[in-house]
This record gives sequence, C-alpha cells and structure tokens, in this order.
Amino acid sequence: MIIGNGLIANSFLDSDLKDIIIFASGVSNSKEENLSEFDREKKLLLKTIYENFNKKIIYFSTCDFYDSKKNSKYLNHKFEMETIIKDNCKSWIIYRVSQIIGGGNKNNLLYNFTLNIKEGIQFNVYKNFERNLISINDVKFIVLKYIENCNKEIINIGNPKNIKVKKIVESLEKNLKMKSKIIEFEGKNFFKIPLREDYPYEIFKEDYYEINIKNFINKIIY
Repeated sequence: MIIGNGLIANSFLDSDLKDIIIFASGVSNSKEENLSEFDREKKLLLKTIYENFNKKIIYFSTCDFYDSKKNSKYLNHKFEMETIIKDNCKSWIIYRVSQIIGGGNKNNLLYNFTLNIKEGIQFNVYKNFERNLISINDVKFIVLKYIENCNKEIINIGNPKNIKVKKIVESLEKNLKMKSKIIEFEGKNFFKIPLREDYPYEIFKEDYYEINIKNFINKIIY
C-alpha cells in the first residue's frame, strides 16, 4: 500500500510491495511553519500504524539532521515522527533522504533556483554552503535494495559527495544558457551523511551532478 501522491509515492506505483506500507504523505517543505500541516501528518501516521500494525511501515525522513546550519520546526517534527514509528510499529524502516532531484515543487531547491534564473529574479547564495542531491530514481533503487531484509533501522539515502550551492547555480546557468542574478554572502556549513558499508556507491559516477541537473532541466522546464 502506498500512502501519498507526491514524487516519492508515485515512484513506487509499479513496485510489488506485499505487506509493506509506503508512507509518503508527510510534510515536504522544510521551511513549513504551519503547525496544522505537522498535525495532519501526525494524525495520518498514527491512523496508518493503528490500521496496519502487522505490516512493515516505510517512512521518509530527512538528512537535514546532519546539516550544521539546519534547526527548524520541520526538523523537530520529523524527529517526533521517527520517535512515534520506533515506539509504536512492529516492523519499520526509516529512510532519511537528502534533497531529491526531480519534481516541480517550488520548494525544491533546483526548481526554485531555475525559476529565479529564468524569470530574472535576484536571489542569495552563500559561497561555501554545500547541499547533497540525489535523483528520485536512485532513491527508489536504494529503498528497494534494503526494504525486504532490513528491519527497525534508520537508513540514510544521499550522495556520497556534496556539491557547493554556487556550483549548482553554475550548472543551471550552463543548461539554461542564462545568467543568474545572485548576491553572494560568506558562509559555510558542515554536512556529511553517514552511509552504510554496503551502500551502492557504484551508482554515483564522477559526473553524477552534471548529468542529473541536465536531465532535470530537460524534463521539468522544457
């Protein structure tokens, strides 16, 4: 069973997941401040656990926990949801996911930057800030790699290599053939995602970011 209709939920529509609940109906905006949105997810999660106690619950959390500059209501909420799952589920996996490349959500980093560049909107960039991006196809691949044989674990899904935000902007400029109007500020964050020893490192080629940002532009914008 799949709960949700967003990018992550839709990516599993063709998967055969017997006795597994994909809970992908959570708050997706990391800048969310509306407590009613957090409460909506909490109520739905508790209802899902109650009605599917004998099934494995798959929950999608965030790798923002590992970013030294992140501290928000969203993170507090995600921590609460993780705790609810660990305390109330018979069988579960929590996947903490980094920022996904894909989709047209305006809260998505790539989509937001792309709109700003295309519309000539000025935006801020911190010179030495890093982000960690991964394609939705690779998120699905990694989820399915562990979903059957792992239980009661938190598994991080991210790119072994971060990318500077300035590099993201430069790649978007290159693919859009347009210049951005950015204001650069000094600033640095620490962001390292702990990954498993059996993690599929081989799928992250040297040109991973370049290829996936290009694919994003071709699929979403044109």
